[in-house]
Amino acid sequence: MPVTSEPQVVALPPTATAPMIPAVFRSSPSSARRTLVDIFDESVRAHADAGAHDSGATALTYRDLADEVEAVRRSLPCPRRNSGISLWCAG
Repeated sequence: MPVTSEPQVVALPPTATAPMIPAVFRSSPSSARRTLVDIFDESVRAHADAGAHDSGATALTYRDLADEVEAVRRSLPCPRRNSGISLWCAG
């Protein structure tokens, strides 16, 4: 095929189609559904004094980070009831 800058339609040879066989996943049942907040709270309880964040200038333990998260959470306005927004807020 010659090299060109004009678009060209190229016919590809037909491919064989694999038979449709349902996938089988052999694994244990999934764990209970958890939110990111649930996972964070569990991490704070399990590792309160462990390092959670280190920027090089500031280091926070999980307890310190939880305190920072709580301060931000309290500063957020809560949405109206039945607004369709689920927010972890103070009010």
